[in-house]
Amino acid sequence: MPILSIIIPTHNRPEYLPRAVKSALNAAPNGSVEVIIVPNGGDKSWRESLADLLMDNRIIVSPIKKGHANAARNHGLKLAKGEYIRFLDDDDYFYPNAAKKQLIMLEKSNADICAGSIAVVDNKGYVLNILKVDYQEDFVSQILSSKGRTSPQFYIYRRSAIEGFIWDENIDIGQDTHWTHTMCRIKDWSWIYIDEVVSSWVQHTGTQISKRYKVSEHLKLQESYKWDTIQTLIRQGRFTVERKKISIESMWDLIHGGFFFSPFFWIKVMKKTQQIFPNTYPNISIYKGNYKYIISPLFLEIIMVPKRWINYFYRQYLVYIGRGTNWN
Repeated sequence: MPILSIIIPTHNRPEYLPRAVKSALNAAPNGSVEVIIVPNGGDKSWRESLADLLMDNRIIVSPIKKGHANAARNHGLKLAKGEYIRFLDDDDYFYPNAAKKQLIMLEKSNADICAGSIAVVDNKGYVLNILKVDYQEDFVSQILSSKGRTSPQFYIYRRSAIEGFIWDENIDIGQDTHWTHTMCRIKDWSWIYIDEVVSSWVQHTGTQISKRYKVSEHLKLQESYKWDTIQTLIRQGRFTVERKKISIESMWDLIHGGFFFSPFFWIKVMKKTQQIFPNTYPNISIYKGNYKYIISPLFLEIIMVPKRWINYFYRQYLVYIGRGTNWN
């Protein structure tokens, strides 16, 4: 039986898939891994691209008709036999040495999850940014924080811990964020962290300028999922003092990050935040003293809109030419 099962949904990305599969084959000590590739939506492009790799009996290809990455992940979970589970997108790849260390670290612990860092890279492997996990003892607090990392590529899971968890096949965007917040709503998790880059996230250049509201929609999605998690934790009596403190900071950070995109939407979020968490303010220096009684957060956000748009378009230009990234 393999130690590790790696699940890779794929759909019409034959140019990237072999790289992902090769990295997965080397992501466990002594090669004790099964790589479960799930082509979905009638995809047949994998046949030619994987032709040279299919002699390796550690590779399992199991197509499904439904064209949905979450359906593919759930199908892969049903097939998985490994003691540990990883997920990988078909255009990304692991850094095998660090991924092995991450698995060994989890294996030696009693934790449910082990996290690592992710490198945001371009198509040629040039590192644009390193996304680190804001490690703190409480996993739920980390997810609620401004730098909560929800992509499963940060993590390796103990299979017995996530037994029975499924990906929601009705979610089309923000699938990883929904999955991780659902985990937090159901139970508390024990976790550990390795300070190494274990996986890549490939940023395909040249497309972001035409999708300028992609960041805005992502922030709105975070706001929705975080409120759902906060309300669930309150109902369950699991909304600790620390989780409340982090949630307040996170909501104000989201407001600050998204306001210039959609002022009317974020004004509503601001009002909701002030209703549920009265007498709270953005976590910036101007609100550390008596100025918070003079300058309202709404006024501050309004006067900053022009500057925020200038900064945003400059950042998008860097993304477009492959020298920047939207994610911190």
